[in-house]
Amino acid sequence: MTQTTPKSNAVIDAISSRSRARLFAKLKGGAHHDAPAVAPEQALQRPSPAPRLPLEGGAEAHFLAKLTSERLTATVDHLQDLSQVPEACKNYLAQHRISTPLALSEASPFAGLTWDIPITHEIALDQDAALTWADYGVAETGSLINLSAPASPLLYAMLPLYHICVLRRSRLLDYSEDLWRARATADMPRSLAFLTGTSGTADIEAKNVRGAHGPRFMHVLYLAD
Repeated sequence: MTQTTPKSNAVIDAISSRSRARLFAKLKGGAHHDAPAVAPEQALQRPSPAPRLPLEGGAEAHFLAKLTSERLTATVDHLQDLSQVPEACKNYLAQHRISTPLALSEASPFAGLTWDIPITHEIALDQDAALTWADYGVAETGSLINLSAPASPLLYAMLPLYHICVLRRSRLLDYSEDLWRARATADMPRSLAFLTGTSGTADIEAKNVRGAHGPRFMHVLYLAD
């Protein structure tokens, strides 16, 4: 066992004192005394210096290119009016030979439309297809943003094999952080989801497998306000 003596303690204290003195000297010498003082709250409000990626061809073109890219694998229909949603859903489900009811929330804006295909207001664990409302889209990443609400329950975007989502052109944001500016004066829900394409994984042999832990297919009905 190593024992310290009063003499060895004094040596250790002297070394520590000299080390602290050298550290403080370096800090003092490296300080920019000519820089103006900035209050902490002002420093936090400064814009981030991180560069934003350019949106090639504009926000809308960039969004659609990202959304339908090989990585995100979504498809898009362009609609002029909300009343066209039932017919667009009917055609999409017929294309994929889906005859089971389409799930949509009873509180959603789609519930009052005229449907000539089976619909349900209950979402099942093995649901074939569901229709949701996207609160926003993000051009930079091709993402859809769902704010949890009775009109857009998150489970309707997570459980089905085929996820059909409606997005208005006016709700397209350039970058994801623009969401907080868009909602600056509005209440935020307790949960939200950024949906970036279909579910997938490449964990096994680096092969991209779709539908790994969520919808395998995403179809966006893009409304021109």
